[in-house]
Amino acid sequence: MKNGPEFKLYTKAEIRRLKQLYPMTHNKDIAKILGRTTASVLSKAKKLGIKKDWAGGYRVPQPPQNENPWTKDEIGELRRMYLNLSNGDIAKKLNRTKQAVQAKTRKLKLFGEFKEQGLVRKTGSGVNRWSDSEIDILKKLYPEKSKDYIAKKLGRTKKAVEVMGRRLKLTSNAPRKNSWTIEEDTFIEEHIAKWPIEKIAEKLGKTFNAIQRRAWKKHFTRNCPNKHHTQEKFWTNQELKQLEHWHGKLSKKAIAAKLGRSVQSVKAKAKHIGLRKPPIWTAKNIAILKKYFPFETNPQVAKRIGTNPSSIRLKAIEFGLKRSIYAAGKKMAPLSISRNIKQRLKK
Repeated sequence: MKNGPEFKLYTKAEIRRLKQLYPMTHNKDIAKILGRTTASVLSKAKKLGIKKDWAGGYRVPQPPQNENPWTKDEIGELRRMYLNLSNGDIAKKLNRTKQAVQAKTRKLKLFGEFKEQGLVRKTGSGVNRWSDSEIDILKKLYPEKSKDYIAKKLGRTKKAVEVMGRRLKLTSNAPRKNSWTIEEDTFIEEHIAKWPIEKIAEKLGKTFNAIQRRAWKKHFTRNCPNKHHTQEKFWTNQELKQLEHWHGKLSKKAIAAKLGRSVQSVKAKAKHIGLRKPPIWTAKNIAILKKYFPFETNPQVAKRIGTNPSSIRLKAIEFGLKRSIYAAGKKMAPLSISRNIKQRLKK
């Protein structure tokens, strides 16, 4: 299928409008008027041999001008405050936005300039700067305590603790919030064959899904005598026949509800046995498209075929189909077509 900016074919009216506007109008404005991309407009104009009328007065639009340029005094203040203040504080003092200060510092390359001089910027304001005592506490607690505990202890956010920990190259051995202990794994392994999962979850203070996933991951359900705990629910021949019958006619969600399985299970089994969605554009559906497209709207034809309106539009363009002059309006029903048109359709 053809791709690119010319995929949506130009109508005769659009071509006339393009020839009228292109010599003296900017491409972006033409694209907005025609509802197309700038690349599409440029490509179509090149194919039609249309050019800009430079002799007639066409000029390239000027780039937007900065309404609030930086003065020499402001740049001097920026250099003076850069090492000791954060971008937010500098923005407040210069009455500018933080983004404007960041862009200007990048443009002036202040970081590289001061680095060559052996100067390092003290990032952050005085309130958020880490003190030596805070860093000592962080180094002491980071290997054993969780980041939430350290953040609460220091009165900082969890993200700030993580950033400073990476900057200091600290490693944490603290157990994760939802980590599993050896005792819990042993308990599941001993009771999975005797107890239901709900009872195990209640004893360990975990959810049903958490216990089930952990048992599957650690292979505790392998060769388990309790059939309710096995991971795989085998497909019967009857279920496979029903899956083949419904595939392509019903959605995966509807098939899963009818078979009492998950949507993922239905998708996996359909892929495993090589079931594929039947093609929409069969000879029958193409005949329906050619018969009803001239007199019905795209949604009406899409409902007959079982697809979306955009697919109808693209297929109609591919076959060169057009609306009939006998269609009184977009909402015309097929029953209101005259007898002569019905006879033509039958032929």
